[in-house]
Formats: sequence, structure tokens, C-alpha cells
Amino acid sequence: MSVVHIAVPMLRGRSQFKLERGRRWSIVEHLMLDAVANRPATAAELSQKSELPRRIVVEAFIRLMRVGWVEITPGSNGPVFRATASGVVQARASEMRAATTLQRRWMGFSVDCIAGSVFRGREVIVRSLNKISVPDGEKLVFTEASPRHSAADLAEVFAAIENEDEVILGMESISQPLFRGFAVFRVRDGSIESLSSRAREGLKSAILEAAGVADQIGRPRPSRSTPVAALAASRLVGRSLHALFEQDDIIVDGREHRDIFETMLERTLRKVLIHSTFISPDGWRFALPLLLGAASRGAKIEVFWGQGEDASGKSSSRSACDGFRKAIAAAGRSEDIVVHPFTTGSHAKLVVADDGKGGWSALVGSCNWLSSDFRSFETSLRMRDPLIVGQLVRHLAALSIGPNVAHLFRGEAFPPFVATASCRRF
Repeated sequence: MSVVHIAVPMLRGRSQFKLERGRRWSIVEHLMLDAVANRPATAAELSQKSELPRRIVVEAFIRLMRVGWVEITPGSNGPVFRATASGVVQARASEMRAATTLQRRWMGFSVDCIAGSVFRGREVIVRSLNKISVPDGEKLVFTEASPRHSAADLAEVFAAIENEDEVILGMESISQPLFRGFAVFRVRDGSIESLSSRAREGLKSAILEAAGVADQIGRPRPSRSTPVAALAASRLVGRSLHALFEQDDIIVDGREHRDIFETMLERTLRKVLIHSTFISPDGWRFALPLLLGAASRGAKIEVFWGQGEDASGKSSSRSACDGFRKAIAAAGRSEDIVVHPFTTGSHAKLVVADDGKGGWSALVGSCNWLSSDFRSFETSLRMRDPLIVGQLVRHLAALSIGPNVAHLFRGEAFPPFVATASCRRF
């Protein structure tokens, strides 16, 4: 019987999270409510039209009646379900209001620095180097961290520690950086013991390779002269992503930037994310009609900015944002257009939006979208590949929690993105 202990570099943290807890409505319940908002019907009629079992229809209406959106009245063919006045309002909404409560809860988590697996609380025990010990006569092998996973991605942390009926909205500021230590996994006769199902395949493969065991997908055992950690890291770094590219994806000069900014906001129907290092009164006044038009078509818009405070503790962008929010409120769109109240501390300049047809694109470059007069020479790159756009959204999510927390999760100059629920789920 062979036993090898593999020490994996880990990050461990604990913080108070703000979460929304409660059951959310399914698309079936929304469709049922919409059906009886248009015309009252019996459970049998709705079951026949929807081709759903009658039991599912009845259970959906029981939940809808509990919140007062559906009522029962007598009918010639049995009880008839009809929408109440408040139910009609919810049926017409793009998303029904969930019956949830806001809570705060302390939760711990850990992240492996080889493949980026996220674990809950005590699923993995993380120790400092001087507290690692193994039984006499058993081998201990240390692995090295991958450069791509040297920092935690809070979007994935949120997803891992959320319960089924919860959505994490954010986290409170924490006073200490993430603890860096090691988790020790025992490999006995080629099998990893007590490894959580949350572990990614990259971590499993790295542990087996470090133990000198061929992994499940047939990779050979590493040679004695090859560092095991180098083999583990080689699969994770240096990857390139191939995507289609067209000449007009390069945006050059101020006029082209203005045109593409207007086009994106005129086409969007779902979501717009804007990060401008600076925000000026002239900049937001130019953009406001475009943003209001997008909001009127159903788009949700979030605006971020990165300018820090000067020596006197003032920020021109923060002052401009005050007027920006007042103008949005005066137009009755405060719920649709959110101008975040804090600086991200980043010089990133980007726009992400859907194209109204199910696709998404992102602009990254030199243009401060909400302070530019669009007369200076600017250069930006448009990206439409879903993987690239998704990665940019993750980076923007990281910035959205603010520099007082985000810096604790950074492992590089441009951090892995983190955070607001809206960014993570758009």
C-alpha cells in the first residue's frame, strides 16, 4: 500500500456577506400568472394548454395565492383561477418580485491556487507551512501555485458558498488579506481521499501527478527529472484564445468612438455596463438621453468610475456623479440606471452591452466614455467573442466591490473581476 501526501497552496478567507434569502419565482409560475391575468381559467384548462401535469399547475397557483396575486372564484366547470390587481402588475413585469429577506452572515471559504477550485468553510483545512505534518515514513510533496490562480475570483466564491435559496449581493470590507497556506491531500493507492466534489479536474490531475499517478484522462506520470509543479502549471498558463476579428473592430479617433457608443446604447435591450475613469458634467449630459432611451426599452444600466480623491479629499468625478444621479431621478429611472457611489480605483475604460439580438460585445481602450468630448484621438478594440466578453465582465465585477476590498483579492495589476449580483447574473 502506497501513501503520498500532497500539499496544495491555498487561499483562505472569512467575511460577512450580505445576501438575499428566499424563494424566487420560476418561469412556469410567471407563465401561469400571465395566463390568468389575460383570462381566468381552471387548473384542468391550464394543464391541457400548457401540457403540464395538473399537480404542477395547482402547486404553482398555491404559491401565487399565498402572496395575494391569484384568487379562486366559483365556475361552471369547477374553481377558476384569476389574477388580482397586484397579480396583473406582476404578470406584466419582466421579472416577478421575489418574496425575499436581506440578511448578513459570516462565512468562510478557501481557493486552491492550482486550478481555482472554491470550497466552503471547513470543506478543506488550510494550514500554515510550519503546522504541516505527516506520519513517519510517509512522503510529503509540495506543489506550486499557478500564476493564473494566485488570486481569488469573488464571482466564483459567491457562487460556491451560496445556498439554493440565496443570492449574495456583496460583502463587507475585511481588515486582513486572504491567508496563504497549504491544504494536504492524501493519495492512497492512486486514489485521492476526502477531496470535495467542488474540486476542479485541474486540481485532481495536479494532485495525482504530484503523487506519481497517471490521471484519469491518460496523462503519463511525470519523470523524476521534471518538477511536478511545473507540469501542473504548464496546463494552466500561456493559453491563447482564438476569436474572429474584423477590421472595423478597431475603433480609431473620437468620432468613431462617439458613433459606436451611440450605436451600442441604441441597440441594447438587456444590460449595459460602463466604466469610465473620469465622469464630467458635460460627459454625462451627452450620454443621459442615450441611457434613458436604453432604459425605456428595458435595459438595466450600471455606471462605474475610477478617479481617486486628491490631496484635499475631493474628486471631480464624485461631484459630477451627484448631479448625474439627480438627473436620472428626475427622469424617474433611478431603478434602471445605477451610478455607483464609490470609486473603483481603476483606470479601465470599457463598455459592455447586448446587441438586442442575443449577442454581446465589449469595448476596451483609451476613451473615457463619460468625460470625453469625442474630439481627441482615441483607440479602442471591440470584442464579441463570448469567452472574452465574459472574462471582461468578471473583471468589472471585481472592480465593483471597490478598492477597499478588491485589493485583497488581486494577484496582478488587472485583477480577476468580482462581485455585484447584477454583474454576475446579467
